[in-house]
Amino acid sequence: MVPPKHKETSITGGLGVTIIQETLERKGWVFRRQDGNTDFGIDGEIEITDKNYVTGHVCKCQVKGTKDIDWQNDSASVQVRVSTHNLWARSNFPVIVFLVDTEKREAYWSSPLVFAPREGAATVSIKFDKNNLVTPGEDSLDAFLSSWFSSFSNENILREVPYFYRIYQDLNQRVDWGDPWCQISDEDDANVRLFYKHLLQLRSSLGLLNQDIPSLESWYVRSAAMWDDDFLLFHAVFSELIKIIGPKYDEAITELKKKLEKVKENFENQEIINFFLELTDEKPSNVTYVYRDERFQSENFHRNMENKLREAGALRFSWFDKKKNA
Repeated sequence: MVPPKHKETSITGGLGVTIIQETLERKGWVFRRQDGNTDFGIDGEIEITDKNYVTGHVCKCQVKGTKDIDWQNDSASVQVRVSTHNLWARSNFPVIVFLVDTEKREAYWSSPLVFAPREGAATVSIKFDKNNLVTPGEDSLDAFLSSWFSSFSNENILREVPYFYRIYQDLNQRVDWGDPWCQISDEDDANVRLFYKHLLQLRSSLGLLNQDIPSLESWYVRSAAMWDDDFLLFHAVFSELIKIIGPKYDEAITELKKKLEKVKENFENQEIINFFLELTDEKPSNVTYVYRDERFQSENFHRNMENKLREAGALRFSWFDKKKNA
């Protein structure tokens, strides 16, 4: 029996993924191959790690490998199906496309959503700048992702965890509790909507997939179809909803605990650290651990903050006055 032969393009593509994985891991980042998602235009998942912070910063990537990049005026391009581009546009994560020269073992990056497909076109051209070389140190990719994650920060999501955990506990107590033929209260309905959004964002920030979770609208459609009223959820559908998303939430909380075991205890993490310590009874309820931050005494930090407040006419107290009078 003659063994099957790999196509040369497949070999080059696989080598491209290996090269970008090695390069990103030398940055200290985590690269996870996602071979099963290639049909969706995703070859890997990248977790941008920082030993001092719980970042939850994850992005997806597609890798294009070639033996020789055709540079024209320090620019190169590859064609991507519009259907793939549309999937990236609907992703909860930023998506990066890498173009890898497998002979020189060099990789370049591009943000594909910058390039819009022409009307009626089957493909879209993704352009690469020769200056966007991926290196083991800090480079333009670091700057781009830092800017992206600053704009769509997960810090607020993590700070909200204790609050939404209490909301979930309260909602969970109401499962199979009310009359299935009656609607839940306005307050419970509002909390369901808020918690559902938080759950999806939290899971995305931790790199967990949400494709198996029905959309919130699906529950309201089901409720309306069963009881001919689409204003509020009925208790029966509410109970079904909580039973479906409960394990997904538990999975997210477990994953967050694992990440916290690997981070430094500092000011940014103190709220979430205290929250999990309370859950495990590792500290008395009347004790709170507070981590000092160098920004407390940083003149540059306070000057920048007070300048913004002064420009908006909102400055009421000055840290510099406090320091002068101390």
